[in-house]
Amino acid sequence: MAKLNKIQKYAILWLNHSSWSTEKIAEELDIPEKQVQTAISSVDNTNKVKTKSEPVGNSQSKNMMIRETANKKSHVAIMTKESSMINDEAKKKRTSTVKQDTPGIYRPNGN
Repeated sequence: MAKLNKIQKYAILWLNHSSWSTEKIAEELDIPEKQVQTAISSVDNTNKVKTKSEPVGNSQSKNMMIRETANKKSHVAIMTKESSMINDEAKKKRTSTVKQDTPGIYRPNGN
């Protein structure tokens, strides 16, 4: 039994995901069925991307910003489209509830 390369492993996993039987996958890739079964069973679900979900109304702008670079892990602050939208909505709510009774700036000397 030769060792499977990455392309073969990917093909096995994709065909398995597409509901192909192990016999059909083994025939298609010209490898033993036992290797196909081993490749399918060796996949662990811990490699999945971890995600976090929270209600949309409770999102804060700072949680939607990019705060560090991918490679060097430098600290930055980049506003994303989503964080900008949250800031715009918060600004609308904040300005619409405030009433201005005074006409402008008070100047005691009248200048």
